[in-house]
Amino acid sequence: MPMESLLCCSIYSSSPLSSTNSPVFDLHPSRSMGDGSLHIVMLPWLAVGHLLPFMELSKRMAQHGHRVSLLVTKRNIQRLPRVPPHLSSLLRFVELPMPSIEHLPENAEASIDLPSDELRPYLRQAFDTFQHRLSSFLRQTLPRVPDWVVFDYAAYWAPRVAAEFGVPCAYLSVFSAASLSFFGPPAVLMGCEGVRATPEQFMERPEWVPFESTIFYKPYEARELFNPGFLPDASGVSESYRFGRTLEDCQLIAVRSSPEFEPDWLHLLGKLHKRPVPRNEEDGSFTAEGIATTLRLVMVEEQGRPLRAKAKEYREVFGDEKLNDGHVWEFLEYLTEHRRQQA
Repeated sequence: MPMESLLCCSIYSSSPLSSTNSPVFDLHPSRSMGDGSLHIVMLPWLAVGHLLPFMELSKRMAQHGHRVSLLVTKRNIQRLPRVPPHLSSLLRFVELPMPSIEHLPENAEASIDLPSDELRPYLRQAFDTFQHRLSSFLRQTLPRVPDWVVFDYAAYWAPRVAAEFGVPCAYLSVFSAASLSFFGPPAVLMGCEGVRATPEQFMERPEWVPFESTIFYKPYEARELFNPGFLPDASGVSESYRFGRTLEDCQLIAVRSSPEFEPDWLHLLGKLHKRPVPRNEEDGSFTAEGIATTLRLVMVEEQGRPLRAKAKEYREVFGDEKLNDGHVWEFLEYLTEHRRQQA
């Protein structure tokens, strides 16, 4: 999905007081503070596919006059585009020192730096030390702390840390609403109830999806997903738990999607949280003949006409700058109306 299609304004608010147990939140609309500008802390996961969307949204928020602090490691700062000069007074990087973790290669500060996916748990282990850095950063801003922390799924501890300072948290998902909905509500993700205990359970439509859908995993995909995604790893928790805790504890869910793209899934996501390359389905292998056949189908043959039409339709949606900026504007309007009430 292009960077321009960064955010859907389908925003889901959960119950902050029950999840954080903090009496200092007040998420009722208020426009009483100054010129309405916000100070927003951004905390992305250590992967390029997460860093870039967070950076793009940070620039867009700064273009609307809001102050943004983007928390990121030194090497990842070097990977990201430079802050445009006209935004330098509003958007700044806050460097996070990367800790030394056993088994994590030196200078590995993003998933792209890892020679093997088996090392991802150690990257998550390093990332989890940033909870102390987040706490220190928020403490340094006292008595006028930021209005929001916008964080990624891996920082499942962010709402708890931010709650100590009375700061609400918004989870920004770079995944589609269909993906989030397919994996289910927090109780399922955290293994509390209705947990899926075998890879085969990811090869069928889950019970909480009330409409027909072709979204499910193929056998090889389900097997590759299950162990690293749903069993605790060296970081102490599973990827699934991180998603579940994040969705349970945040005050807001914002999805990098569009209601023009997946309306049914966005609607389902709100209810759950009240808040073509040919591959062999068994082993995931590619075949030259299969690739050629699919390319002919999609690009040339009559049977591919609906796919080409759908691709053109989505291209117009994702490339609509006015539409996409409108989503960002509505997101910011929500953050402003439900900002933290400063003492």
